[in-house]
Formats: sequence, C-alpha cells, structure tokens
Amino acid sequence: ALLDIYNTYDACTALDNNMDGFKWINADDIFRSIYSFMRFSPSGKDSLVFIMNFTPVARGDYRVGVPCAGEYTLLLDERMNSGQVFTAEKQECDGQPYSFAIPLAAYGTAVLKFNLKKPRKKAAPKKEAAEKKPAAKKPAAKKTAKKAE
Repeated sequence: ALLDIYNTYDACTALDNNMDGFKWINADDIFRSIYSFMRFSPSGKDSLVFIMNFTPVARGDYRVGVPCAGEYTLLLDERMNSGQVFTAEKQECDGQPYSFAIPLAAYGTAVLKFNLKKPRKKAAPKKEAAEKKPAAKKPAAKKTAKKAE
C-alpha cells in the first residue's frame, strides 16, 4: 500500500531536489514522540501529510496543524483503512493556521492527501501619478565687495 502511494502521488518524488517539496509540521514533539511532515506536488494538488506515532500510546484525537482549510483524505493507516475525510478548521496548531483531529493508533502511521491552496497574491495598489513640484531655486549668494579704504 505504501509503495502504491509512492508510485501514484507526485508529491513523493517530484520535488526531491527542491526545498519546496518538504516541510516539517512537527519535528520536536519529544514528550509524545509523534512526528509529522508534508510532501508537496509541483501544482499543490494531491500533496501529502504523514503523521507517525512512535509510542505504545494511542491518541484518540491527535490534533495536527496544516497550511490550509479543506478536506484531508486518509490514504493509509495502520489498519490499511482509506477514504475517511477530515476537515481542517481555523485553529492554529504546530505553527500552522489550520488543524484537524485524527485518531492515531499506538505505533500508528497515517498518510493523508490534500490540495494545497496557495495564497492569492494581492494586487499591488494602483499608483497615481505623483504631482511633481518644481524644485525651489535657492537664491544666489550675494557677493559683497569690500571698498578699499
């Protein structure tokens, strides 16, 4: 199943040589030993989230931060399940603006796909022609002649 994901989704390989293809979500969870990261496809479509629990403790509602709102579809978990959809809500987590809760089994892994919604660039405000005032002329320095005495 994992090999199928690797062969099906460009996010696994397309940007291997580019820093834009990978981003940690949480690489520092030393107390729960749960780590998560994202792999991005060049278009943002069918990007992937990986969540891995390295402990014997199940987490019924593990919250993971994600970069955008929308649906995150489970592709694979420890029971070989797929198809369940999680909806990200506007709740900051792991330094990301959105998040969702997912049940994570002891020693479990979850792989989810999502479509990265890249922020739209705001149009630059139209600049009105600035009225240029002619530079004020400085008065010429007066020359004073000393009278010979």
